[in-house]
Amino acid sequence: MPLDFKISHDDQIVHAVAVGEVSADEIQAFLGSIIADQAMQYGKLFDISQITRLADADRLSEVGDTIRLYDKMKLGPMGPLAIVTGSALQRISYAQTFLATATAQRAVRIFNHSEEAIAWLRARAD
Repeated sequence: MPLDFKISHDDQIVHAVAVGEVSADEIQAFLGSIIADQAMQYGKLFDISQITRLADADRLSEVGDTIRLYDKMKLGPMGPLAIVTGSALQRISYAQTFLATATAQRAVRIFNHSEEAIAWLRARAD
């Protein structure tokens, strides 16, 4: 599965890993699962360091629309988001494009490594 994720209600963390080619529809479905499982307030680690291509990258704005709508409707707090890109410029660009469209009241940061991202999320939870 190109996009695999686990929602830990005990740790209040969502850990997602994208591998290979991932589509905007898969990311939208992932977001829907987080909302359905009432985990939007959890810290989210989204690791895209292993993707080779983001299919229909121009549709990332639709995912951003969903996040902005959730935030605008005040459906609940939004937890921090850590995006792990590795050092590849294309993946960093994907993350920056997503963050530009998915504006919301929450902390966000891009990381090169998962360990740094997890430490940042845990520090924000304290």
